[in-house]
Amino acid sequence: ALYTVELCHSRFFGCDRDLINVREVGEKVKEKMERLNITEILADKACEVLMPHSTFTVSISGCGNACTAPESRDVGVHGVAIPVVTDVECSQCGKCAKVCLDWAIHYENGRPVINEEHCKLCGACITFCPTGTIKAKRKGCRIMVGGYFGRHARYGDEIYKVANESKLYPVLEACVDLIKKEWNEQHEDHFS
Repeated sequence: ALYTVELCHSRFFGCDRDLINVREVGEKVKEKMERLNITEILADKACEVLMPHSTFTVSISGCGNACTAPESRDVGVHGVAIPVVTDVECSQCGKCAKVCLDWAIHYENGRPVINEEHCKLCGACITFCPTGTIKAKRKGCRIMVGGYFGRHARYGDEIYKVANESKLYPVLEACVDLIKKEWNEQHEDHFS
């Protein structure tokens, strides 16, 4: 296969930070890549020896810790959750603020306040809130495309900040269509 589907370590034993089911999404992505015939397309496109970085890579991480570096892959996905402060009484334990690696939570009048500009939607505050004062308004996945690593590395472009998993499959189709289109244009230029 000339594609790789990378899954974070939660594929082995789960993770308390998972916001999406990595194994399930990974299987669906593999099935989609097979149906899209990405291996045949890339093999036809190859004019020289294929290097490991010539393959198409989809990276899937369960949370915003992004263990598989999805931002630097052809298509990258990681789980996200939008936190919201509910009307449930807060115990003021401070756990939400302590687990927030982005310092997006502070307290006003004994209640947590989430700074949306700093929040990376990792869901840690939701997971560790013992009272349910902070809950998930919405869960989904962040989808990025066009990232790569190496000498001139670049982060992928964010297509969706918070999307349903179903949005991922048209994104994969569009990427494969772009590969086909570029290959056809290169050959038209070469033979004209």
